[in-house]
Amino acid sequence: MVAFDDAAYQGGVGLNGAYFLSDSAKYSADNQTKEIKKGASIEVEVAYELNDTTTDVEVEVKELFSFDNTTIKKTFAISK
Repeated sequence: MVAFDDAAYQGGVGLNGAYFLSDSAKYSADNQTKEIKKGASIEVEVAYELNDTTTDVEVEVKELFSFDNTTIKKTFAISK
């Protein structure tokens, strides 16, 4: 069993999580709590409130409890 910790930043400043109504056609948080078997994969969506509309967003994901501190990072460009 593995749980993940995610965080998003703009210019080094953390973003607050955002919440959507369950009837939103463009966002689904359902996969955030699903269990999956080894070797399987699913797409997960997480919403954040942006600090501004120009600075790129850096997302970091790591295991919630880990001995090796591996972190996956990806930067998302904000459309200008």
